Amino acid sequence: ISSTGNLVINKDEVAATSPKGEILKWVSNDGKVIEAEFRGLQGDDVLLKVASTGETHIVPLARLSAESQLQAKAAKK
Repeated sequence: ISSTGNLVINKDEVAATSPKGEILKWVSNDGKVIEAEFRGLQGDDVLLKVASTGETHIVPLARLSAESQLQAKAAKK
């Protein structure tokens, strides 16, 4: 956490820990957590395949926590 109180995440570290196909934890901006595989970005939406159901959901990027948004952007590369 920076001196301004903002969460600081190194994009390279996130990318290095989230290879394609890996099940990751995704946190919404209201604190709900799901375990899902990153399937891609479509505009401002993230496609997440939920581990427990196998269903792919389209989640607005803005509904994810700042950390999960960075995780999605890093996984896109």
